[in-house]
Amino acid sequence: MSNFIDRDNPLVSDVINVLESNYDIILEEYKESTTKPDRVLSEDNFYSLLWYFCLYKVEILALYIFHQLWLGKVIDPWDKLDINLFPKTYAVVNGLNIHDIFISQLSANTRDMPEHRESEGIVRIHLPLIVPEGDIGFSVYGEIIKWVEGRCCAFRISDPHYVWNHTNMDRVNLLVDVLG
Repeated sequence: MSNFIDRDNPLVSDVINVLESNYDIILEEYKESTTKPDRVLSEDNFYSLLWYFCLYKVEILALYIFHQLWLGKVIDPWDKLDINLFPKTYAVVNGLNIHDIFISQLSANTRDMPEHRESEGIVRIHLPLIVPEGDIGFSVYGEIIKWVEGRCCAFRISDPHYVWNHTNMDRVNLLVDVLG
């Protein structure tokens, strides 16, 4: 029995169908957003990002601040989707039963530690936008999946899981949480 949520599960099937059928629009908008100057950190979200890094990513907080102050680039691997940068994506998902939506960047040559969250009722859907070739993947309870651009997968975030990227390029996914 698979630890991943069945794509035909009514909890996620509508969201998966909408995301996959609009993959090209979402990918194009992501690529456009990476060149916009308003991706530089605003004061409004600085404190929430600081809190996140203090809790989860202390080791890269200094690097993040350096990039913000000196280079003006966002390197947050969990970038909350900004409606001003992603209006088409928000229009695509408008009306769906979505709890949260954000971009996840998994840096080249990294591996996250296994984790699970105390969020029993949340199902996370991954829509892979940019997936490099090579040793890159995702595991839930030891079951491995390889991301395929434009093809969603879903799992309960309370299940133990981890990701790895042993390539020389970053992986970018749109992550969508639904209550279930």
